[in-house]
Amino acid sequence: MPILNINKNFEIIKASDKKFKPKDLSLFFIEMITKNGFKVLEFKDEGAIKYLKTYKNGKTIEIYFLIRNVAHSGWSKKPHIKRIQVQNFSIDNPELFSPSDKNVYFFFVGYYNFDNNPLFIFWDPGRYTEHKTNRSCYVFLNTLLMAYKEGYVDSINMNRKVWVIDDNNFEKFLINYSSVIDRK
Repeated sequence: MPILNINKNFEIIKASDKKFKPKDLSLFFIEMITKNGFKVLEFKDEGAIKYLKTYKNGKTIEIYFLIRNVAHSGWSKKPHIKRIQVQNFSIDNPELFSPSDKNVYFFFVGYYNFDNNPLFIFWDPGRYTEHKTNRSCYVFLNTLLMAYKEGYVDSINMNRKVWVIDDNNFEKFLINYSSVIDRK
């Protein structure tokens, strides 16, 4: 099965996916947050869902997130599609889907870093609650390529909203994410 990836020259090449350890993924996310000017007040790495309490510009933000390596979709005839696999967290953690505070966020995060050029991909977990089994959050290779060139992309991939950012655009993502997700 051909596996496609993007190198530093923005060329799509046939090469195996790169995977990172779960602890490293969390650290990469925290590094990206701090690079964007957020101060980390607290971090909990217990189980699949991580917790991060941050502060910037007089505002405290709490983030619950699941982070995974972005890898090929498993479809041999669709090597241009990447994914992370997730479970339905609304069963065991329903409180994450209707936060009482607008400064509390929950999102799925994919980490893509094939050629020492990291991207972070975000999906709204509320869109992955219709099934009891694992689901896939998809992103197209072309969406990743656009994010490399522009730094920030929000798009629709496989009928789902997806945000892809380089490590300089977290605040821009957060503003857009806040305006799009369902808040009760």
